[in-house]
Amino acid sequence: CVDACSFGGISIDRDNIDMKSMLECLKVLKNNHKLVIFPEGTRNKVDDNLQPLKSGSAVFAVKSKTPILPMVLLKKARFLRKN
Repeated sequence: CVDACSFGGISIDRDNIDMKSMLECLKVLKNNHKLVIFPEGTRNKVDDNLQPLKSGSAVFAVKSKTPILPMVLLKKARFLRKN
């Protein structure tokens, strides 16, 4: 089984306060790397409507003084294609 960390992802425990993951995210931003966050807390696979947003992404932006660049994925990514 391959986990998210193998691909540069940071595993988050959404059921508990996860300070280790939060510090990892802040470290990524401090090192001027990009951090992709799904503000709904997960990828929305159901429909085109937004689910309720979580506050985590705003916390990272404020704490690291990093701008937020809103994006939307309109199409499902295709395997082995430029997306």
